[in-house]
Amino acid sequence: MSRGVVRPSAAARRAGPGTAPVGAVRAVALALAVVLAATLLAGCWDRREIERLAIVAGIGLDLQPDGSLLLVAQVVKPALVRTQGQAGMGSPRAVSLASSTGPTVAAATRALCQVAGRRPFWGHARILVVGEELARAGLADVMDWFFRQREPRPRTRVLVARGRAADLLAAESELEKLPAVALDNVLELQSATTLAPDTTLHRFVRDLTTPGKDPLVAAAAVVSRTAQAGFPGMEGRPPEAQEPAAEKEGEERRFDVRGSAVFRGDRLVGWMDEVETRATLWVAGAGRRATVVVPGPAGSGQGSTVEVLRAAPKVKIHEEGGRLVLTVSLECRAVLSEELRGPDVTVRGALEDVERRLERVLAADIAAAFRKARSLRADPFGLGFTLCTRYPKLWEKYQDFWPDALASAEVRISVKARIVRTGLVLKAPR
Repeated sequence: MSRGVVRPSAAARRAGPGTAPVGAVRAVALALAVVLAATLLAGCWDRREIERLAIVAGIGLDLQPDGSLLLVAQVVKPALVRTQGQAGMGSPRAVSLASSTGPTVAAATRALCQVAGRRPFWGHARILVVGEELARAGLADVMDWFFRQREPRPRTRVLVARGRAADLLAAESELEKLPAVALDNVLELQSATTLAPDTTLHRFVRDLTTPGKDPLVAAAAVVSRTAQAGFPGMEGRPPEAQEPAAEKEGEERRFDVRGSAVFRGDRLVGWMDEVETRATLWVAGAGRRATVVVPGPAGSGQGSTVEVLRAAPKVKIHEEGGRLVLTVSLECRAVLSEELRGPDVTVRGALEDVERRLERVLAADIAAAFRKARSLRADPFGLGFTLCTRYPKLWEKYQDFWPDALASAEVRISVKARIVRTGLVLKAPR
């Protein structure tokens, strides 16, 4: 055989001149099969036409007297959502309320199909509102359905209603066409200022399954428009003291998000106001910006308002004489927002005085939050989880009776505040 000469294979010699090799024929046939399959199988095999779906924006769950569950869904009316114009009390509602009952969440959702006339779609639900009675009975079984299905989103926000969840979903909104969106926006703003926790489905289940951590969920109430606006005669009335229905016949009902619901395990055990909630979130490391009013020296009539930009907590746990000791340190940076007939901050020591008074206010708030948690035998701070991860030997000793151990522990609080900016004004007007 001479070099450089390539002889055809035996298969090619048998095929004769002008015949394609077998491998090339197979490649062409495979390509034609792929193209044919793509042509015949094009389309969505599991498509769901939007005209046959009921888009759910908000979900409410209440416990019935007979032990069954009442499911209330805020269903979107697409035609009214697309309508141009501002939302308001005089405009038609862009949602309708559909409700069904069942022994379980799955049974209630299945019954909702018959009531709504369409298959509910849960992928756009912004909020999940749980009634107070259901929350006190326990939510472990209720949350199970939301995580076994693929449509409900883990980032759906969870709220606990001071009363019935159905009343909260029936409340109105002037600026949003979808009340569930308005409620979600209010909760986002409240959590951004550390007045309410931002609890999603994922966070609730995570806290529920974390050792030494109890869930903390935002609380919401239904109030009349007069009460929410703060008109005369309504000052000083907390949401839980107000009637859930409108105080006047035909008066609009609004939702009011403030404070938090404290759980022990999966059961609601009590409430925290805005100040206690803010302090709890700071200790837990979940706090954000917050506006704090700092009273002036006694009898001076002075006062300051500061905005806390950052609060960094440190928690240490140890034993002294057989007793558990918790040391909570909080370092925060703040800006001076308002000074009412206060001292001239250009004077040496004046700004440091405001910082010391701010430290006393924050320490008192943290102490109040600990008193409330102790009375409820709950741990919304997550101190048990800190003990479990950092001091496992101590956790083995206290884990079986942790709520009682936390209630009897000594708490030492230390706050260090620093005002980093004073705004454009150095001296308050007299």
